[in-house]
Amino acid sequence: ATALSCGAPEVSAPLPPQATPPIGAGCAVYQGVVSGNDEMRATFTLCRGAAGLSGWVRFASERSGWSDREIAGSVDPSGHLIMKDTAVIAAAAAAGWEFCPVDRYELVQTASGRVEGSYRSTACNDFARLILERVQ
Repeated sequence: ATALSCGAPEVSAPLPPQATPPIGAGCAVYQGVVSGNDEMRATFTLCRGAAGLSGWVRFASERSGWSDREIAGSVDPSGHLIMKDTAVIAAAAAAGWEFCPVDRYELVQTASGRVEGSYRSTACNDFARLILERVQ
């Protein structure tokens, strides 16, 4: 989910409210699973505006901890959503884990409204698959 390093015992990290602004016009919320160095729950808030894409992501796992991030990017000519982390808003990694920036998210919206794709984090040598359903 969040780019993470490998190897940690099962740990339960407290999960505070997600540190994101209210959902505005042009925004949608997606939730699902991310499978990379750890399997995590993900909540993406994606907003489309004149400047491109922006939003927030929360990755959370009982094993590795949680992180809230700001993301930004654009829609490429093929319709793929191409984004990257621009800031970590808050995070609490479990012992033995590290959160790294995601260099590239590449997502596509399916005909059913699902968002699927991947991300890559060079710093943590992590490549993950994402499957997200729209919830708001």
